[in-house]
Order: sequence, then structure tokens, then C-alpha cells
Amino acid sequence: MKKLICILLVLACAIGLFSCKESPEVQTSESTQAPETQHVCSFSNQVATDKYLKSEATCEKQATYYYSCSCGESGDEAFPSGDTLPHSYTVRFAIKKYLKSAATLDSPAIYYYSCKCGAVGTKTFEIGDKLTETIAYWSTSLTVTLYDAKNSKYGFTFNSYELLDEAVIQFRKAGEDEWEDLVPRLEEATAYDPGNDSSDKADDTKFTYYVYKAEITLEPGVEYEYRVGDANMEIFSNTATIKARDPNAETFTFVHVSDSQKGPTEFGRVLKSVSSRADFIIHTGDVVQDAIYEYQWTDMLAGNFGYIATVPIMAISGNHESGYTNCYNETYEHFNQKIPTQSSTEKGYYYSFEYGNVKFIMLNTNDLSNKQLKPDQYNWLISELENNTCKWTVVSMHNPLYSVEKYGVDPSYNSIALKLQEQLQGVFAKYGVDIVLQGHDHTISKTHPLDGNGKVTTETIETINGINYSVDPSGVIYVMNGPAGAQSRDLNSYAENYMHLYEYAQGSFKASWAEFEVSGDTITVTVKYNDNGAQFTYYKWGIKKS
Repeated sequence: MKKLICILLVLACAIGLFSCKESPEVQTSESTQAPETQHVCSFSNQVATDKYLKSEATCEKQATYYYSCSCGESGDEAFPSGDTLPHSYTVRFAIKKYLKSAATLDSPAIYYYSCKCGAVGTKTFEIGDKLTETIAYWSTSLTVTLYDAKNSKYGFTFNSYELLDEAVIQFRKAGEDEWEDLVPRLEEATAYDPGNDSSDKADDTKFTYYVYKAEITLEPGVEYEYRVGDANMEIFSNTATIKARDPNAETFTFVHVSDSQKGPTEFGRVLKSVSSRADFIIHTGDVVQDAIYEYQWTDMLAGNFGYIATVPIMAISGNHESGYTNCYNETYEHFNQKIPTQSSTEKGYYYSFEYGNVKFIMLNTNDLSNKQLKPDQYNWLISELENNTCKWTVVSMHNPLYSVEKYGVDPSYNSIALKLQEQLQGVFAKYGVDIVLQGHDHTISKTHPLDGNGKVTTETIETINGINYSVDPSGVIYVMNGPAGAQSRDLNSYAENYMHLYEYAQGSFKASWAEFEVSGDTITVTVKYNDNGAQFTYYKWGIKKS
């Protein structure tokens, strides 16, 4: 028995000696031995085995392991050990960072494969389609304006269906190698795609597109090359050429067009006929039929890029850009004009500019009150006329005061014309307006000079080179120069009641326009149309000031 007790005592001492518990053994007053303490873990060992693995190695980081104690326990802190893994370039991620080359007309976009960590590989893949003229990232619907004519500052507008990475206008003098970059300002706009049933507007799809605008000062007499697009993706329009004209020239030519709606082909024929000799074009509205559908702007503008890119267009809104099928801000979103402060641009805008010795006043006849100009526009008009020092004054407007089609003479349609006569014809006569350019009715007409009451005044005619010039007319001449598009019209049945007011009046042909050559003391007008590529002349006339 004593032997068994001795063995148990030996085992108890051995267990106490190797225990990691921290509590001291209780001593009795009779004990003569020193107290023993339990083992305390020290987590300082770096053992890189699976037992202590915290996280596996990646291509960016080493594996990490928990520090351990000599007793085998794991701590809370970890240390790195070993090598990182090699990159695995298997990810197809088509973003700017991995772009090798943008899509072209011959190839889709090419991107580098990447690792999931973001590293760029050397192998590539293709994605998407080759470029076409209608691709979403293609810059389209370019227009040029005389933003600040007297200072040779030109305005540019273009748009895209998808947001460009790095929108830019690139310019250089013709013959130079290096492009100069100009970053345009960005604006968002909304439009619609027609549904399957064109008569059901509820079937239309609304979408956002992007508008880019900029102004550039050009040196008169110098020819420039330019293009617009995305510098990052290297998607650009065709290169266009424009020659800056002398805004102080004594002799120059401007062209009047109107109502190009439903006629991209016809409008193209007009532009082809005039773009090489016109210093600028005045458009008195209804550029497209359904302005809410952006594809119609693309057809009209981008479809005629080769001409439109070379000559400034000074436009005002017609009714088809101003509320027709609930469209708003359409002129503002497609042309970059320097406009005075006004309450809204939703239904168009008014502005003026000077070129040579001519004051051009561009009215907005869509935003009316009681069928007349609202006070802000009317007061602005009076101020423009009172402070006008130019030799000549030309007013442009969409709704006519005088026309031989329904909006001018038909009692069911001409209430706006009558109210505008009441408000404006006295003002025009008082301040010596020479010519009023009109649209909306698609016909061809020229009044005799009319006084402030709409009465024909006495006229002196001088014939020069077979053209009759009205010498120092004492009234205002109102003209209609036909449709630049595909919607020609005949005289209205009520027109015969008003023919005494007109030197000439007739129905129109498609693709019609008028050229105005300003030369010192004379303005010579040639009214034309284009029939399948052949040009014909309606009439020639002029004004001479002594």
C-alpha cells in the first residue's frame, strides 16, 4: 500500500511540473517547498504550415500565417511568408484602362486581357462591332454658326448618342500637321425613338443624348481643317474645311432657306448649290418635321455633313422645333448662337448679329402672347432698331406677316399674321427695315414696299444689267422664298384678294432658296430652285440706296 501511494505522489508532481495553467499551487503551513507557476504562451514562433494558415497567397500578396507558441497554440497576429502567385491574364474587361485600339471602320475595338488584380497582360481580344456612321459613339449632327460675327468667333455644336470619353474639336490651319485641341462644354438632352406604330406616340421610347458646344476665333481669310469626336477612343468625324470670312467685307453673299422639313435630299441639293459661295445661310425655321425624333436631325444634318460643315447657318425656330409633338429646346440643342438673356429657350429664341454693313434681327414667333411678341422680345426689338447704325436692316421670322398661302390669307389660319401685322409692321416701317425674310408657308412671293399701315408705297425702279432695283424704297419688302425641303405648295384660294400687295407671288417647287448679294449701296436677290441637280431661277430683283 505504501508503495502505491509513493507512485501516485510521483505522478502528481510530474503533471504539476509540465502544466501551462497559471494558478499557483496552494501551500500549507506545513509545506517547506517553494510554490510553482504554470506555463505562459509566447506567440513568437513563425511556422509557415497549413496548421497556422490565415490567408492564401495571391498575385498581389504573400500567404499569411498566425504566429504560434512553443506549445503549439496559435496567436491572433499573423506574418507574411513565401512568394506571390503569378498573374493570371484571363479576365476580359472592356474599359478604357485596357484599350489597345478603338473600333475603326475595318476592325472592332481591341482590349488587353487583364488579371483579376487589375494588372494588364500582353494578349488581346476583340469586342463589339466595327464602326458605322450611325454607331452610338460617332459624333453627329454638326452645325457651325457665326457666334460673334464681328469678332470672327464661330460656334460649333455636335452630339452623340453615348457619352464620349474625351470629346474634342481638333483644329489646324490647312496644310499644317499638328492638331490643336479644344474641349467643348457638355449638356444633356432628351429625344425619342418612334415605336412600331408611327401614329401612336405612346409607343415612342425616350432616351438621353449628349450635346457638345464650343466657340473658336478664326483668322479672316485663312482656311482651316477641323474634325470633332472622341480623342480617347480615336473616333472622329470626317475632316472638314472652313474658310473664315471677313465680317467687315463690303461685298458678301448670304442665302435664305426655310422649311427644309421632310427633305434631307432636297436640302442637300440646296446646300450643294450654295455652300461654295455663301458666306452664311439664314434658316427661318422648320429644319425638320418631327424635331422630337433625333434621327430626323441626324438625317438632315449629318446626312449633309459635307456641306453643312463648311458654311455657318444662322437659324431660328419654326413651329416644328417649338412645341410640335411636344418638342422643346430643339434649336438651342442643335445650334450654338450668342443669344441675349431671355426667359426661356424652350420654344426658340431671338438674337441679332451684324455682318458687313447689315444688321440682322432674328425673331422668335413661336413664344407669343395673344399671338404677338411678348413684352421682353418686343422691347428688345425696339432697342435693337433704335441703336442700329448699319446701312441695311434685315429681319427674319418664321410666321409671316404677308404670305399668299393659308397662314397669310386664309381666315381659318391667318390670325397670327394679322396680329403680328398689327404689332410690327408700323415698327418695321418706322425704323427703316429693308427686308423681312419669312417662312412657314412654303410659297414664293415678294411684296411691293409697304408702309406702316400695310399700304403699297410709291416706288422708283432702276434697271441695271436687266434687273429691276427699287431705289430708296419708302416701305418694307416682305419676301417668301419657298421650301428648302420636300413640301412645295400652291397659292391659296384667298390669295387673289391680296395680289395688289405683291410684285410677284406663286406656288413653289421643292429645294428652293434665295441668294442675297450685298455690295455697297445695292442688294441683289436671285430666287432659285434645284430640280434633280439642275438649277433654275424664279426671279431676280434688287434694292438700291442713294
